[in-house]
Amino acid sequence: MNRQTRGTLLSGTANAVKVVSGNSSSSSSSGIGFVGLLTILLVGLKLTHNIDWSWWWVSSPFWISALVGVAVVSTIFLVAAILDLRRRRRERAHRERDRIERERHDAERSERIAKERAASPGTRWRGGL
Repeated sequence: MNRQTRGTLLSGTANAVKVVSGNSSSSSSSGIGFVGLLTILLVGLKLTHNIDWSWWWVSSPFWISALVGVAVVSTIFLVAAILDLRRRRRERAHRERDRIERERHDAERSERIAKERAASPGTRWRGGL
């Protein structure tokens, strides 16, 4: 974007502000929604004696949606915990394999050094890496 275009966008009208802020559709919903509308309907029916339900059932859209929300969040946390546990087990297995490989390598190196020392008994062995 060149300077002229940037200056036009920043100093322009409300449309220019929309262009600068991007084409994001971040509109906030300020309506009642399905759960609120259903609750209002059930409360109205209860108060006008058109239904003879308990208040627990009249308010059920709120607590059922809350339970669904808790179930969704709990499921997300459970899946995350299971994935984290699997990752930790996999890392532990890799560390154990690496430790065994290092021990095997160290044992082979020690064996090789012992053979070299035994092969040259009259000379002073100069160990090195």
